[in-house]
Amino acid sequence: MKAKKDAGLSLKKCQLFSEGFVLDKLSLFNSKFQKDIIDIKFKVKVLNEEIENGMYFHRLAFDASSMSANSCVISQNMEDIYKRVMDMTKRMVDKIDAVLES
Repeated sequence: MKAKKDAGLSLKKCQLFSEGFVLDKLSLFNSKFQKDIIDIKFKVKVLNEEIENGMYFHRLAFDASSMSANSCVISQNMEDIYKRVMDMTKRMVDKIDAVLES
């Protein structure tokens, strides 16, 4: 599904699994799987940081003090972040698929 031009996108942080699960249960799996899970966990953390950046620029877009002079820059930053989040999400899903297939 493709978003309509000038339509807003929703950014929401994601949680793969709880910290306790990783620490308690990861040792039950082989070392390759452990490495893959840690890699995915790191990618989720980086993705969430990028989403936080998007949320920051979203808030700026509606801040009256920054609307006039910086609106073009803010819009471009938001568009760039959306593109990075989509790319990061696709790569993360591909990694998860590869782990599940192995």
